[in-house]
Amino acid sequence: MSLKRQENQTRILDFFGKRFKSDIGTGMEDNNICQAAGSTPGSSGLTKTNETIKDKHVCATSCANSDDRGKKSDDINIKKEERSFIIPSSPTFEYHEDIDEISNTESHHSSSSTGSVLDTPLSTERWSLAKDELQRLKPDDMDIDSFENHVYITENPRQSEKYDVSRDVKMPFYVIGMQGKHSRWDVIKSSLAKCGDVKTGRELESIIRSYNKTFPSELDFSGFDNYLDSLSTDERLEALDTLKRIADLAVEAERLCKAPVPILCQQKDQAITMSQHLIAALLANAFFCTFSSRDKLPSINFTRLFAPDSFYRRRKSRDGKGVSVNKLRCLFHYFNRVTTSMPDGYVTFHRQVLKDSAVPNWSGSKTCLTELYISSKGNIEDEQSLLQVDFANMWVGGGALGTGCVQEEIRFMITPELIISRLFTEVLESNECVIVTGCETFSMYRGYASTFEWSGNYVDQTPRDKFGRRLTQVVMIDAIELQRKSSQFTEHLVERELNKAYCGFYSAKGVREDGIKLPAISTGNWGCGAFGGDIHLKFLIQLMAAAEAGRDVCYFTFDDVEIMNKLFNTHSLLKPNNQPSVTVGELYKIIKSYERHVSERRRWNQWVQPLCDYIESHFHSGSFASSPEQTDDDDDDC
Repeated sequence: MSLKRQENQTRILDFFGKRFKSDIGTGMEDNNICQAAGSTPGSSGLTKTNETIKDKHVCATSCANSDDRGKKSDDINIKKEERSFIIPSSPTFEYHEDIDEISNTESHHSSSSTGSVLDTPLSTERWSLAKDELQRLKPDDMDIDSFENHVYITENPRQSEKYDVSRDVKMPFYVIGMQGKHSRWDVIKSSLAKCGDVKTGRELESIIRSYNKTFPSELDFSGFDNYLDSLSTDERLEALDTLKRIADLAVEAERLCKAPVPILCQQKDQAITMSQHLIAALLANAFFCTFSSRDKLPSINFTRLFAPDSFYRRRKSRDGKGVSVNKLRCLFHYFNRVTTSMPDGYVTFHRQVLKDSAVPNWSGSKTCLTELYISSKGNIEDEQSLLQVDFANMWVGGGALGTGCVQEEIRFMITPELIISRLFTEVLESNECVIVTGCETFSMYRGYASTFEWSGNYVDQTPRDKFGRRLTQVVMIDAIELQRKSSQFTEHLVERELNKAYCGFYSAKGVREDGIKLPAISTGNWGCGAFGGDIHLKFLIQLMAAAEAGRDVCYFTFDDVEIMNKLFNTHSLLKPNNQPSVTVGELYKIIKSYERHVSERRRWNQWVQPLCDYIESHFHSGSFASSPEQTDDDDDDC
């Protein structure tokens, strides 16, 4: 978890806990609405000295980097006011960077303002409830037995449970049935018993190769030496002691895993629940590379993590140690924690499949857009009990066990229990996602990509449900990796992304019986970096999918204030104050019209207007209102 998590939450909650003392249109009787709290050492690489920000403003935010995995650079020195917004419903608000004043007026006074003016649809009633209004996961929201196909891995299996080579994970301690012990497991146990004597990467390599005779000779374990060299004398001794405990934990897997672990196969909606103890034991086996290779499944052994970073990557890193060293610091910290005090909770991994019958009619939808909280400060994982989006790879975890170190990979390092999903999750197809409930975060971090750095212990205090799972849900949805960026506006690719996002956001149970919305979505610039996605388009796609799923959206732009303002203004146009909202179907048609705009402009090699600018210009001109595709039948009371 990022260092700034608790400070961010305190600042936002402190702000939104205040209320206006005047009614709409009467002006503010008390200008002292929000005094930002002093900041502490930053998250995701934002490190700031303690200071009190004295300017009043609409809320705290500011960061930079709209990369696909969307995080922050540690080298940014934030000097401007930090802002965030909740949408929608009220008159214009005026906020200033340099004066202690916020005015609430029916018409703005830009002549006297040194800051920006936004038509912020915020009512005085909703202002103070903005953050609190985001519905969060509750202990009784999830029934562990509600899945169509659910396997509960316990230490006391039913007698009928037998290992099936065609549908179950091949464990290192059995091959056929539940009694067929493989001689390789005896070699593994004998080798792991020697881990107390390991002092170097070469000695660790010797142990791992003793039961992996086919490992390529070019595999390099000197990254383990780099990790040990990065530690102080006391830390080194603790790490080597932890290594021995990891070996003991790996052997425990045979006792803990009495039932077969099924593979979450493609196009099969299925869930697995297992204890955190079993997850730790299986991850210990992955650490020592005891698993055999598998088809249609991502790699699970930690082999590549022991390879050193290149000289170039080490030079780019914040601490000069490289990404692989800091990944190992995260993992050794996790194993040190669990072998010292084993958590006793459970984690559920659900492969959710969106059936054709459940796909919304996007072009004909009359669903209204839902609420938006948008901020340039904060992280997706900071929002406890929201549905947190993992910008996933189709092979879940992406480069987590290799050289990758962006949004998904970082999340897997600070929340290592997510790594075990690679053991049993086949490559995702276009109508599938994985939802993980109950995972625990163990580490804090700074930086992003080459500047990623483990920064300390994190004690996850998220409450648990009645099944012992943390009230944390992470949804893994993979965006399209585009070959041509302009192709993403075509109808079939827009629908692919809409269906993928909706697959992750919707609940087969539908809205709660009490009429309250499902937990809000915590997300950001999904698929907008290396995958080439357009931030404006992906933002609108997630809004539409969230609306259909009945969820509000909590959106982070990761330091990019300009994008935050642009997306905020666009949502304000689509869901204006005291007026009907644009429906999902209407927004879908607007995007279709933009595709024609892109195609025509590119044909003549002309400049293409950004999507949100296109929407804004056409709204102001009234062209959307008179569009031949929009009829009176499309109108809906939102």
